[in-house]
Amino acid sequence: MKRKDYVIIAVTAFMICAAIITYAFKSNSGGITVNTVAVSISEETMMEDNSAGKTSSRGRSSGKSKLTSDEALASRLAVSAAKEQSKLAAASERVASQAALKFDVNTVTKEELMLIDKISEENAEDIIKTREMIGGYAVLEEVWLIPKLTPEKCLILKPHLYVDPATARVDGDIYW
Repeated sequence: MKRKDYVIIAVTAFMICAAIITYAFKSNSGGITVNTVAVSISEETMMEDNSAGKTSSRGRSSGKSKLTSDEALASRLAVSAAKEQSKLAAASERVASQAALKFDVNTVTKEELMLIDKISEENAEDIIKTREMIGGYAVLEEVWLIPKLTPEKCLILKPHLYVDPATARVDGDIYW
């Protein structure tokens, strides 16, 4: 293959990826799946074949044609790109779902705490036991004083916890 052929393959793959991404964002779900990619590729290939007037070996126009090696490579590249995009979409969804987790530290359950990434059952139990021992948290910073919670865990917890004034310990003094 000549350099020109590789450039054509790369441009074709780019165009297919762009078409797939555009199609995905126009769809209701907004997501890209491997099935969406396969359907988009086959539809696009069929439209290009029909518009170019390709015919089968018997002289008739066919809706489907065999992919050339360049088209096959471009299809594989597009599927690979779509898989990567799908992984990114899943990671983005996971981050978004984590951002939506917000709990009052004085009413949160062990199971709810364990929904937060990297918070173990032991961490959740320590937060609950301490809450019961001191009669509830007056301020969120009291959670950070639990000896078994590392600074990393505290940073993970901070965006997910708050102290509702209605459930805060009434003396208002920091217990520790």
